[in-house]
Amino acid sequence: MMNSTPALPAWPNEHLAGLSLEQLVDLLIRDEDRAPRNVIDHCAARGEEMVAQLRAALDSDHAWRPDVSPEEWWLRLHAVMILGLVASESAGLLLVRFMRRMALREDVDLQDWFAGHWPSLFRNKPQLVVDAARALSEDHALDWYIRCQAADVVIDAAMRGGVDALNSALD
Repeated sequence: MMNSTPALPAWPNEHLAGLSLEQLVDLLIRDEDRAPRNVIDHCAARGEEMVAQLRAALDSDHAWRPDVSPEEWWLRLHAVMILGLVASESAGLLLVRFMRRMALREDVDLQDWFAGHWPSLFRNKPQLVVDAARALSEDHALDWYIRCQAADVVIDAAMRGGVDALNSALD
């Protein structure tokens, strides 16, 4: 007997445009790892409103508890991807907060998903956000793993700033 793979959801952009922020978050939770890319892109296109919605949905102890349902866990992953697409200070600072939460809650699975990808997620963020990532990388109360990921963000930003910026960041 063969296992059947569930059909991937397909959400036309016209349908997504008619959904509220809460409905979009519910969709991300329900679709888990099968959420289509256009849903992520549509959420990111909502900009600051979606940043505020993700902050409300995930900036609580309840959302980061170890026994969170698998469906709710996927919202964490989708939120990081959405925040990485939103080119704003608030999205970047929330990403830094989520990195800290991942470390404090020891969500190694989520950290592993994004290992090596953090620089890309922060590439469109202002310098203030890079400075917040630097502070995270220097926080000795956190595990080395997330601190190294934050340091990668700082080094990547410095490399784009030229040799002097890179040397300063490395110092």
